[in-house]
Amino acid sequence: MCTASVIPSLPCCNVHTVPYFCKVPVVIQGKSCCGIFDTGAQVSLITASTVQRLALGDQVSLSLMRIHSFGHILSSRGKIDTIVSFPSCSSTWSLSFVVVDDSAMSCCLLFGADALRRLCCQIDYGSRCLCIPCNSEVSLVPF
Repeated sequence: MCTASVIPSLPCCNVHTVPYFCKVPVVIQGKSCCGIFDTGAQVSLITASTVQRLALGDQVSLSLMRIHSFGHILSSRGKIDTIVSFPSCSSTWSLSFVVVDDSAMSCCLLFGADALRRLCCQIDYGSRCLCIPCNSEVSLVPF
């Protein structure tokens, strides 16, 4: 069972159009945003407006990836590799995100299975938390 402090409140919940349960504050390039963890998503996604808001546009590389999502196909606008950290943790991780149109999802940033593996996350069903290893502690993301 994971035990540690719970991750603090989120900086941008007001932009989400769907109430997500597994949310976390994220820091990218010194700017705060919020992300969700989606164990059913194979790849991590970021919206084009979030890329623009975080001034990451010059880091986007072209990508011909197509994503099958809920019965339709999404085309990517590119791919971005960036450093991600969480306010509750001093560690940083290099993660990749596929850039999609804002209409493709109702959140800014989605951590898929690729990021969950890279972050070495564990799902604790007993505590109903996603556990993110952070130095000698574990940050909990309730769901």
